[in-house]
Amino acid sequence: METALIVSSTDAGIKALFGLLKDLHLSDVQFAMNSGEARRRLAGQSYDLAVINTPLRDEFGNDLACRIAETTLAGVVLLVKAEHAAQIDAKVQPSGVFVLEKPVSRSMFQYTVRMMDAMEHRLRLLKRENKRLQGKIEEIRLVDRAKLVLMECLKMSEESAHYYIEHQAMNMRCTKTEIAQSVIRTYKN
Repeated sequence: METALIVSSTDAGIKALFGLLKDLHLSDVQFAMNSGEARRRLAGQSYDLAVINTPLRDEFGNDLACRIAETTLAGVVLLVKAEHAAQIDAKVQPSGVFVLEKPVSRSMFQYTVRMMDAMEHRLRLLKRENKRLQGKIEEIRLVDRAKLVLMECLKMSEESAHYYIEHQAMNMRCTKTEIAQSVIRTYKN
């Protein structure tokens, strides 16, 4: 975790949150005084962490928190007075927002941020694996399409078409995807 956005309507809130974040050794911590300013900052830059000290001047802050959690990869912490915490948590929890009761202790805040960082790391790994699997699925689809083209145009069996694509990829030292694209271009144009 390297970057953070603090959203708080008071200078005292911003200073207190800067103090909590300094122990986390973030390279870039920025602030916004209301949700409008926060949305503008989010449009121009991505953050690893967003900390929202409620209530804000132009809205309470839970809508902003949900929007950030749903549209970015940032971990989101919403600081709420204890008497409102359960109600707000029920609203924002489905979006993946962490609610902490004010006043928040340094250890609880840092524990929450570390937990979010660990979850963000796992999410990145899952996204990377998902992207790899999507690529593999796309390759399989393309190769299957090329096999159908070979079966239709050259009257090959499915086994022969499969063997042809694999053999060509090996002989030409390229991927099955490249051979499949070449087959489709050659026989479907």
